[in-house]
Amino acid sequence: MIVLGVDTVGATAGVALLGPRGLAASRELGERGRHAEALVPAVLDLLHDSAVSWDGLGLLAVNEGPGSFTGLRVGVSFVLGVADARSLPAVGVSCLDILAWACYDATGPETGTYVVGASDVRRGEVALARFRVGPEGPAREGGDTLIAVRDAGEPPPAGSAVAGDGAHLLWPEATGLLRWPGTGGERALATARLGLRGYVSGRREPPAPRYARPPEARPRRPV
Repeated sequence: MIVLGVDTVGATAGVALLGPRGLAASRELGERGRHAEALVPAVLDLLHDSAVSWDGLGLLAVNEGPGSFTGLRVGVSFVLGVADARSLPAVGVSCLDILAWACYDATGPETGTYVVGASDVRRGEVALARFRVGPEGPAREGGDTLIAVRDAGEPPPAGSAVAGDGAHLLWPEATGLLRWPGTGGERALATARLGLRGYVSGRREPPAPRYARPPEARPRRPV
């Protein structure tokens, strides 16, 4: 099965293809603010260069947050639209699981290492989750938390990894931490891997955006 992974959450974004015979290719979407206009051309370029057609895709996976409104809507709306048009299954993957696994794939921390997934959701807040590396990769140690950067509490022990675009915001005075921001392409590949793993294990729910906070816009009252 060939999986298209889409991650438009965060300061940078990316798309990736994951499949048999060593297929693992990605494209960057650039900085925040350009993701919507860059997404479709990047996917078309990726499919062309990988000699994969739309009919060759078997699964769509997308970062479903927590994150900010605009970034989430770009990726989730695109994936749901393609899934409907092409009759493809689509799944969502937690942003913080993506960060932890992308960091694990890129840096190979030892078993027992703490990994903190930290997504900058702006306004001085970070969404985070804590993991510990086991024999099969990062395993969660609790749910998602939204914290103010100024109230981050005690840092994890030295030797821990802090992954994501919130890595530089948390515990700036702490030493001995691996701060790994990652790229959009690395996160998109992790999105595809985790999406496929979840789909194979029976998690088939369509993606739904998980906002870090309620949207500010409110429906107008009828006159």
